[in-house]
Amino acid sequence: MADVATTARVALFSQIRDCANVIESFVRHYAALGFDRVLLYLDDPGDSAADVLQKSGWVERGFVELLPVDDALKAQWPSMPSWRRVGQYATMEVQSRQILNNEHALLHARELGMDWLLHVDSDELLCLPEPAPRFFGRLTARGCTMYTFCNVEGVPETADSTDVLQSVRLFRQNMGWVPRNPPAGRAFFQWQLRLGGWFISYENGKAAVSVTHAKKCLSVCMWQVEPQLAPGKSRQPDGSTCTWFTNNNHLHEAAVNRRKDRWPVGLWVSRGSGSFWPCGMPATGVQIWKHDEETVLALAHLWLQEGKLSDEEEVPRLDNCKGAVLLHFCVCDFASFWRKRWTQLGYLSASDQFRVRTSSGAMMARFYRLQCQGRQSEARELFATMFLQSSEALAVDLEVKILAQADPTHPVPGGPSWPSSPNQVPYLELAQQAEERKKHFDAWLLYGKASEVANGSAGGIWRRRAQAAMAAGLETCGASDAARAVKLGDVLSYQALVLALEAAGRHQDAAAAAMEGAKLLSGSPIGHVLQELERRLRVATESRPNFTGRILTPTELQEAVLRAIRPEGRQSRLFAALLAVAMGWWHEVNGDEQLFANALGRAAIGARRELSALDAAVRPTPLLPVRELWDQGAEEQLKAFGAVSLCFNGMTGLWSSLAEICRAKLADRREVLVTGCDSDDPSGNRPLSTAWSLLSGLTAEVLRSFRLMDLEVLTELRLCRPESSMEVDNGGLLPDNRREVSLRFFVPVDGQSWQEATLALQTKDRELALSYPIEAGRAYVWWSRQSFHQLLGGGYFAICAWAVVRQKPDLKKESA
Repeated sequence: MADVATTARVALFSQIRDCANVIESFVRHYAALGFDRVLLYLDDPGDSAADVLQKSGWVERGFVELLPVDDALKAQWPSMPSWRRVGQYATMEVQSRQILNNEHALLHARELGMDWLLHVDSDELLCLPEPAPRFFGRLTARGCTMYTFCNVEGVPETADSTDVLQSVRLFRQNMGWVPRNPPAGRAFFQWQLRLGGWFISYENGKAAVSVTHAKKCLSVCMWQVEPQLAPGKSRQPDGSTCTWFTNNNHLHEAAVNRRKDRWPVGLWVSRGSGSFWPCGMPATGVQIWKHDEETVLALAHLWLQEGKLSDEEEVPRLDNCKGAVLLHFCVCDFASFWRKRWTQLGYLSASDQFRVRTSSGAMMARFYRLQCQGRQSEARELFATMFLQSSEALAVDLEVKILAQADPTHPVPGGPSWPSSPNQVPYLELAQQAEERKKHFDAWLLYGKASEVANGSAGGIWRRRAQAAMAAGLETCGASDAARAVKLGDVLSYQALVLALEAAGRHQDAAAAAMEGAKLLSGSPIGHVLQELERRLRVATESRPNFTGRILTPTELQEAVLRAIRPEGRQSRLFAALLAVAMGWWHEVNGDEQLFANALGRAAIGARRELSALDAAVRPTPLLPVRELWDQGAEEQLKAFGAVSLCFNGMTGLWSSLAEICRAKLADRREVLVTGCDSDDPSGNRPLSTAWSLLSGLTAEVLRSFRLMDLEVLTELRLCRPESSMEVDNGGLLPDNRREVSLRFFVPVDGQSWQEATLALQTKDRELALSYPIEAGRAYVWWSRQSFHQLLGGGYFAICAWAVVRQKPDLKKESA
């Protein structure tokens, strides 16, 4: 038995959502690991995961504590240390809420007498070389105040799973653990080609922190702790004599290498005056805003992500403990891949602070387009291409050690396996209740768990699961579920199978299934229905053939991009931008080489134009009339709804002049760009510079309100005839699209007739539907990455502008 002095009390914090199928496994895992308390914050207070935990008995036993993220808890956020830094994004981004709730959990952990607090998500399981109380007790004895665990990423072997925590046993090694030899390198590169990177998500690990020493949460992966240096010791040349430990060699090496640069290029900081100027501005000029300790630490963390370390930032001490690893079951089934909130999670996020900065964002951008357009069958093909490999290929990857096997049901070698829950969870009953509440996705998850313990009724449960999937908009999953029910002998599932295949656009497969079912159910009412379905489907056409093209080799991909961007070469930004999305276009054209060349050529033209516009972007200029309008509640509306509308009065002549310019420049074209609008008289059309100035002023207010200190505004305006379909300004060609804020004016085609029309918006990653009337002088502002827009009603021109944040490659080019 461990000595009392070497043990510690450990609590877990997790903000959960849409995880009713895995939450019981998650809790059982940390019970086996020896945690003392699990604090679960319900991002959706009505989440069915709460019902599962209540029924399981873990809440009654006191091991699990449920805290709904409701108005009462949100009222406590302003008192959290990081509120000033991330509070404005709390309604838009998961990470901001996690930071605030993590700090709330820290205070609660102190009240409970805990020694350590670990932050993980519901798809992350920590494995340790010894029980958690002993492991963290030893860390305390060694003077550690924060420990960042190396993470690995799950590799699914099938597109569907009822509980990935129980089904996935293969994991991609963290970059720091990937062997450096030719066989491993070849296998590693093939994964990079398929995924657009190595990890889909982060690879810098997750941290546990000493409850006594934690001060504020800098990110979802890092805390500010005091003291950072061990008592009586000074920092070594690499900065690693601190109380922050990690066994993530990739994180450690990167931090050591980044310490060579003290400040980002183009960023000037004065300790004496307590002021700083954004990138690209000289060291003399107008002071923007005062910084405090919290701001310096936040910036230091961002510089770590961008490749720079300040003197205040520590380098973790490398701990050679291979037995402590965080298993991350990231998008290990298609349903989670399809439903993932990519923008809120940082891949295309509204704020630059939490943007995912890895090349995996390239493939995510293509998937996001499929998701936005509802092309679920193609997205499932993409998922299979990216993730699902043959057993032979996986065996090779295991042999060369770029993949690892793990069994999380035994989180400590030789230790206890997952314990049973105090009570058996009635998943079938909970699924039926979820359906009654119209929570179809929750019902789908719960039916899956119910099927695990079903015997003779399994076929019927899979049929009901297929129906729930259809209601939840998961038609391809519904087809898979119905096919499984049919295989189990439930012939009544043929109807669900046919309808799901039809909804997925697989009409030929649906017709074949209808014919097969009609034969088996001949003479029955369902048999007649299936016959009618078959007749209708035989004349239907496929929405799109399945992907039949081979995967291009790296050399072929690079050569195709080089041909598209001539005369520019491999060192150009254009090459990097196109290479990142080239594989996505290859899938988009179904492997047709001529269509691929044409698509890359068009993409090169568009990307070259976007990069040129970025180079011409300028810092927005505040305007007093805009400031006065903004201060009437615009900031609060943008924070709450993700969009805002403001009306400029007294400029009647401007709108008719703008309409005349739009008519002349557009003629028969759908859109045209007017550059240099920051000058007094762009292209001889002074009203355009006036419109641009107003939109620039709005950008300046967004900068001020949200502290996006690198925010700039493009110096071009796009004049266009709005599409009648829903559009999104989230990027298109560049995977890390720089567009942050979209700005619009609308003017009537004849300059006078303000006909009834509405701007329809879906904001917050399509979670919120808004509508604004089209009126004279009204400007519209929304977050580009999280919003979709559509003009309902005709007779208008749109005058469009964008605020952007230039990325690292742009700044390097500028400094050169």
